[in-house]
Amino acid sequence: MPIFMNPQLIVTVVGFHSLFAYLVVVAVLLIPWPQLWLTLMTLFFGMLAGFIDIHANDPQLPALLLLAGGFFAASVRPRRAWVWPFLLGPWIPLAGFWKAVTLGAPAGGAIAGLVAFVPAFLGAGMGVLVTWGRAKLGVKNSAISLKNEL
Repeated sequence: MPIFMNPQLIVTVVGFHSLFAYLVVVAVLLIPWPQLWLTLMTLFFGMLAGFIDIHANDPQLPALLLLAGGFFAASVRPRRAWVWPFLLGPWIPLAGFWKAVTLGAPAGGAIAGLVAFVPAFLGAGMGVLVTWGRAKLGVKNSAISLKNEL
């Protein structure tokens, strides 16, 4: 079978190059708007989790990426903790839908991918909890800026 006739390879190549193109767009956007770094990074974590989920047989690694992405984003901006899971979570069901359309996988996987919001919300909750604990303990010597966030 010719290399261009392998649908799995095409999905991999298109996914990888889409992530790379996103990073180039992010680099251009961060020049005039550096304050968007956290939002753009959180979107990248979600897209990467979706890309990995297409190829993984087990959900542990994508779930870990969603958990970590929610945790780190909410640790930096706890007042917007509810936003981060909505930037992270949809990429798993979208990847499942893409897999169903391109590779003929069952569409039920895309619907089951809605469970991806659970680790994203758990991670965001843990990030808020850590930030709250640091504020209660009075820990201020940190690289994480908490100004106007609590």
